[in-house]
Amino acid sequence: MFPNLPQQGRSQIQEIIQVAEKYLTNMKHSGPNYFALCPFHNEKTPSFSINQDLQIYKCFGCGESGDVITFIQKIEGLDFPKALEKAAQMAGVQLMSYKPDPKREKEYKEKQRIIEANTLAAKFYNHLLLNHKNGEIAREYCKNRKITKPIIEKFQIGYAPKGYDNLKRFLQKHGFEENDLLKWGLLVMREDRSRGRETGESKAVDKFRFRLMFPIFNHQGEIIGFSGRQIEKSDYGPKYLNSPETLVYKKKETMYGLFQAKDEIRRRGFVILVEGNVDILSSHRVGVPNIVCPLGTALTLEQCKLVRRYAEKVYFRFDTDEAGEKALLRGLEIAENAGLESSALDIGEYQDVDELIMNEPKKWQQSVDQPMEVVEHLINRFSKKFDLTSAKGKSGFIKQIGPYIKAIADPIEKDEYVKKIAVLVEVEESLVLQSVEDVKIATKKNAAYSPEKITEPVSNKKNAKVRITQKEYLAAIFIQKPQLVRKFKELGKIFDEWFVVFLEDLGNGKKLNDLTVSLDVEKKNVVEKLAMLNTDIEDIESYEKAAKKLVLDLRKKILRKEVDTLKRQIKKAEIQNSDYSKLLDQVKANTVELKKLAEVTSL
Repeated sequence: MFPNLPQQGRSQIQEIIQVAEKYLTNMKHSGPNYFALCPFHNEKTPSFSINQDLQIYKCFGCGESGDVITFIQKIEGLDFPKALEKAAQMAGVQLMSYKPDPKREKEYKEKQRIIEANTLAAKFYNHLLLNHKNGEIAREYCKNRKITKPIIEKFQIGYAPKGYDNLKRFLQKHGFEENDLLKWGLLVMREDRSRGRETGESKAVDKFRFRLMFPIFNHQGEIIGFSGRQIEKSDYGPKYLNSPETLVYKKKETMYGLFQAKDEIRRRGFVILVEGNVDILSSHRVGVPNIVCPLGTALTLEQCKLVRRYAEKVYFRFDTDEAGEKALLRGLEIAENAGLESSALDIGEYQDVDELIMNEPKKWQQSVDQPMEVVEHLINRFSKKFDLTSAKGKSGFIKQIGPYIKAIADPIEKDEYVKKIAVLVEVEESLVLQSVEDVKIATKKNAAYSPEKITEPVSNKKNAKVRITQKEYLAAIFIQKPQLVRKFKELGKIFDEWFVVFLEDLGNGKKLNDLTVSLDVEKKNVVEKLAMLNTDIEDIESYEKAAKKLVLDLRKKILRKEVDTLKRQIKKAEIQNSDYSKLLDQVKANTVELKKLAEVTSL
């Protein structure tokens, strides 16, 4: 109905503070924001922030965010058009004057039609599994895999029979066209062999045949696609066959099981990340439901950002084969860029979570209760694969653990692991370090803005649930009090270039909302988060005092980090008999600057 109402149109319908006041109690004003207990999850300390300038809200506890229309949608349980109508009624605004873009309107209607077709298909498959005689083979498979009826109903699992046009005929009876079903990935074109011979002609047939069907839900509970698993081993087709991407299904933005898991993820404060659909079903069956997996793709930044709406901790449990190890390495870097804290779960010698639960179900909960540092876990695991008394075994072990050590951003943490490995394999630290540095791994993409690990969390009772680094806290101060920006010349040594330019524009009087419009989505999300943090500071003098202290602290930590890095480079140069005089000069220069900063601090 109104799928593309522009942002300015939304804010004109009703001010977000006026709407929030109708639903929330005990709203308190702090700095440029208002804070209240979140209406979307249980909490004792207010972490629900509303920013009047940006006309948006964000909960730092559960991750829910949006504008005034999104707020009404979620709190009233309405779809977009209904929420828009309600907002208009509350403000006394007539919507008739708004003319939607015909192209966007057509796309919106098609999205709804795809979801309708997928929902009907899921009901069809589910009925065949639970009630039809042709579903007996699938029911037997579920029985053997301990996929129980409550799990089947919770995930709406179904069965696609062997025939070529079962779903096709069912959906056509409900008014769907063949061309649309082909476009949406429910049908595919195959050679017509109905006459028992090759004819050279093609016809539309069911995409999924003789498979256990897993409907793919988005995080709002809409069925956007399917994942079909072979019931018997076959050379025909892959083990898992997934829907193609459509207007509603984007693989890199979707996590299987998130809709069924999100409430428990919020409640428990962490999400378990695995590789397979059946792992998730088994985990739900034994009472560990805060678990998800990617579908048909390696873990992506978009998926990590999606789960971070619900928790800030992720426990990795990828398969124990070589592919699982590579996926874990990629996953660690991506999770770090998304702001997730990573741990690992140990399942011993079992290949995956499902295998563990099938054999020793109680051990899965024990594993979840005892998460390990990822690198610590891998050191323990890899050390068992090699003979650490032999030169070849030592070399093999260091080569295997090396990429994970090299991926660690924090120099102190990396140094500790280098020391531990050196003791474990009984070789010099310098040799371990050289081997680690020589490892070639894919470089990380530079995040638009990602606080470095050298900063420490700022102690703030009102933000106890939010992991705020000193760098983020300082950025929030400048965004919320831009008149302070001109007083500090060192910002280019602390923040990324785009963010410094943004702060300078803000300090020169440009409006926050106008500046965010020109940012890409990732940078805009960063700025909005910082704008809505509760700095717990009331007067401008206290803001300036806090900013001065943070700038000094961060400059010192950055310089110390540079010195540590330079010393490592000097060690490596000594081993390679290379000239390191310039490195020494830089160490001396940094040391002098650190001394000056220390003198300023003591004044």
